[in-house]
Amino acid sequence: MYQDAIKILAVDDEMMNLDLMEHILIKAGYQVHSVGSGELALDYLQKYPDEVDLVLLDRMMPGMDGMEVLQRIHKHPVLRDMPVIMQTAAVGAKEIEKGISQGAYYYLTKPFREDMLLAVVSSASEAARYRLKLKETIQNSIKEYSTKYGNHYEVKTFEDVQALSAVLSTYFSQQQNASIVLYELMLNALEHGNLGMGYDIKKKTVTGNVWREEIERRLNLPENAPKTVNVTIDKTTDKVVVTITDQGKGFDWSKWIHFDPHRATDVNGRGIAKAHIMGMKSIEYIAPGNQVRCEMTIPTHENTESGHVKVS
Repeated sequence: MYQDAIKILAVDDEMMNLDLMEHILIKAGYQVHSVGSGELALDYLQKYPDEVDLVLLDRMMPGMDGMEVLQRIHKHPVLRDMPVIMQTAAVGAKEIEKGISQGAYYYLTKPFREDMLLAVVSSASEAARYRLKLKETIQNSIKEYSTKYGNHYEVKTFEDVQALSAVLSTYFSQQQNASIVLYELMLNALEHGNLGMGYDIKKKTVTGNVWREEIERRLNLPENAPKTVNVTIDKTTDKVVVTITDQGKGFDWSKWIHFDPHRATDVNGRGIAKAHIMGMKSIEYIAPGNQVRCEMTIPTHENTESGHVKVS
């Protein structure tokens, strides 16, 4: 189990629903603080930002609804990258687009099943753990990577993905966004490219809470032992370019560039789309799909236009 120390703020004006979520999550080993309104949620987040790792937020509430809470979180300098799971009765394309623009990458349709609640929370918890470890990872890894490897790196494990994405993000002016983009793209190269873990297999392992175990199992297979994800970084006076190349067969990247409302409540399949909208000047996939380049100009400003995906 990997949810140790993950602290969840559950927000819902329906007390029966709130009690049910709290019961399920505490039984699964999470720490949960529950509130019954958007106003109370925002007040708690502002007073105790270090006591929350992810937010489970109801979309429709009287007074301050879920979208307003989400917008406030997104604008807050400390809270803005906190993972948010949005609960909603119906998931439409416009609602998804609006939520994503404010940082809601995870959706849970009401009424929910216990297994789906736990699967979505487990998936969001990985993002929460990365956020928690980012500063520590940078401090522990930057000297080793910068002195040992120069501008070319090899990634073999999940821990390599975490460490290198954190270190390379320091080259970008929008460091927090860059770290998430690089993490998602490197992880995609490792698990889908080198390890051959398809969409359905990942969905099954995340839902069963055995995703990390499956990663380790595949890493230890003889045919995968020599495989690496190659990463290069090139910095000039006006831009930074990171190129990520895996040893897989490639894939049809075009259907993963944008969030699909039909997959919004799935526990996986959002990494590339998430990377796409997080501030890079461009993300370019090179056929057959086992190489991707992401670029950011220097300097950038907080209102940088969202990135776009090019296909070569």
